[in-house]
Amino acid sequence: MKTGRNNKFGGIKMENNKGLSLIELIVVIAIIAILSAGTVISIGLIFQSDVKECSHKLAGYIGQAKITTMSKVSGDLELYQDASDKDYYVTISSETTPYKIGNSGLTITCVTTLGNEIVISNTNTLKLKFDRSSGAFKYLEGTTDYCNQIKIQKKTKEISIYLIPETGKYYID
Repeated sequence: MKTGRNNKFGGIKMENNKGLSLIELIVVIAIIAILSAGTVISIGLIFQSDVKECSHKLAGYIGQAKITTMSKVSGDLELYQDASDKDYYVTISSETTPYKIGNSGLTITCVTTLGNEIVISNTNTLKLKFDRSSGAFKYLEGTTDYCNQIKIQKKTKEISIYLIPETGKYYID
């Protein structure tokens, strides 16, 4: 039977208990581990969301450029990086407004059918043109080569848009 002074709740005071028990220590470490894992996962999702958003915007504008070309005279798409803010923009030749698709933390690369990689920058732009009769992609400007993949990266996250030159179709992977 325990003896000693009672506390205000009617229980026995534990005057000499000044440390942590092993169970309390394990619980605290488990809580810290769970919070740390959640933080790491959240940061990874933030990086992935930028890449995913950019790829879906770019794919949408590729489709819009193709539809514009098939229905009007010209709907060429130009992807470039602005020299002042380093963000990525798309313009469609039938419109004058540039559309922002990604921020400066991204890297966008065009991979050609010959395996050459062209990093999009303020000096290297990507111009996608479509054949009006078939909807197929035309050669890249000044070459006899097609762009068959657009890679969008941020740190370790990467999403690719694969272009099929013969049909003008594309898909995100």
